Amino acid sequence: DLATRDFGDTIAEAPLAGGLAPERLTLEITEQVLLGEVERSARRLQQLVDLGVEIALDDFGAGFCNFHYLKVLPLSTLKLDRSMLVGAPAGARDLAVLRGIIGLGRALGMKVIAEGVEHPAQRDLVASEGCHAWQGFLGAKPIASGAIGAFIAQRHDARTSDGR
Repeated sequence: DLATRDFGDTIAEAPLAGGLAPERLTLEITEQVLLGEVERSARRLQQLVDLGVEIALDDFGAGFCNFHYLKVLPLSTLKLDRSMLVGAPAGARDLAVLRGIIGLGRALGMKVIAEGVEHPAQRDLVASEGCHAWQGFLGAKPIASGAIGAFIAQRHDARTSDGR
């Protein structure tokens, strides 16, 4: 909880305790955790950024979509909610909103990631519009933590046999 006094210390200590450099950690936050405490949250998040932690705003476009957050928070990544892809590329308004938000994120120096990509046309669209990456069922369905090793091995074997 960003409101607790030791939030920054807890997050800063976690990667170190596990042997992970803070630069390798990205903390994903949603707009919901910021309600009413934006300035205090910005200060606490800046402390983490100063240590090397990256901050991603997750599910952007699903909630209040407060552009003020983009101005005051030390964000490195903007993760677009899957709802931003609904209707695009077919709907002109949907496409205009998607392009505008991707362009804004990039103009602010953020990585932009599209969530909820389920079809090749959506993947191609977000790539052509300048998203740095995408996530969604097109890449993989959610899996249990115990199955991650087998999933990675299977993907590695498939790439190796393809010569990639």
